[in-house]
Amino acid sequence: KNGLWVVVNLTRISSMSSRTKDEMCDKVEEATRDLADKFVHVKFVSIPSTSAIENWPEENLPTVFCYRYGKMQHQLVGVGAMGGMGVNSGRLEWRLAMLGVF
Repeated sequence: KNGLWVVVNLTRISSMSSRTKDEMCDKVEEATRDLADKFVHVKFVSIPSTSAIENWPEENLPTVFCYRYGKMQHQLVGVGAMGGMGVNSGRLEWRLAMLGVF
């Protein structure tokens, strides 16, 4: 049976030490919102990183976890894992498609 995919975007609590890092996190947040509108059969949620995982290092942001059948299936840690500095909804969609989420 097909299990529901759940894509979890860990968000930053506040502005971080690097403006570039803030921009990357903003781009991933925007991309996940766009993909949530496009792929209604996938559940997308955003959670502040330290609310999800205590002491999650901000260096690891942006971070996206993909769950299915109640278990983590994939982790995308850092902007490089999501398509690089030019990350957008198209790149993130491609990456998630390669992992079988779509």
